[in-house]
Amino acid sequence: MEAKAELESLIGAFLSGALSVRLFCLEYEKLFNFDVARAQLSQPQEAIFRALFDDVIVFSLFKDELAAIPIYRSEDQIRKAAQVAWQKLRDDISN
Repeated sequence: MEAKAELESLIGAFLSGALSVRLFCLEYEKLFNFDVARAQLSQPQEAIFRALFDDVIVFSLFKDELAAIPIYRSEDQIRKAAQVAWQKLRDDISN
């Protein structure tokens, strides 16, 4: 499977409810960081996936951490970031 398709598949599974936010973040971080050939991505695609990666790596389940450390991202913030990425990828296809 090509890099874009692998990453999109994972995002789609998360947005459809097939993956928990915790599992999505763990899998997305591993996939983007180690398993996909980023050379297969266009520059706009790489930027979209990297922006989501930057949120995913600072996900926290803990309300105390979220309150104390502003860089951490909540489940809602991860879901919104995934939705934004999904929409930008759809827009990229239509251009």
